[in-house]
Amino acid sequence: MTIDNLPPNNIKRWTFLPKSQVVLAVRRGLITREHACERYCISSEEFLSWDRTINKHGLRGLQTTPDPDRLTDPERAEARWLPECETLTLAATVAAKVLGPDHRATRAFAKAAASMDKADLWWARHAMKNLRRDQREAIAAPVEE
Repeated sequence: MTIDNLPPNNIKRWTFLPKSQVVLAVRRGLITREHACERYCISSEEFLSWDRTINKHGLRGLQTTPDPDRLTDPERAEARWLPECETLTLAATVAAKVLGPDHRATRAFAKAAASMDKADLWWARHAMKNLRRDQREAIAAPVEE
């Protein structure tokens, strides 16, 4: 692998192959983690999560379809309520009140509710996961009722 073989820096949808190539390039010392994060506009935490996933589950762990056996109980609870359009609409409404209409989680829920696209649903789950616990509980409580 050389720097010329690295994935392009304008990737719109990350699959397991470019993720693994970037992690491998950093592991082999072709580029630094900081350079990889800057080049691909990813956070250091996201890169580290890819690296940990490869260590724990191998390349299959990076596939975009989550393995149900790897989900924790809170993630299973989120997976139960997020895919439903009515629930997402309610989550977007509650999130707008709790977080404000311009918060990224509010926008992610609204977009996922409107499109029901797999990528948008993933971003909604990701946004929910990255909220503080009290924020998650405030949004999830009315949805679960």
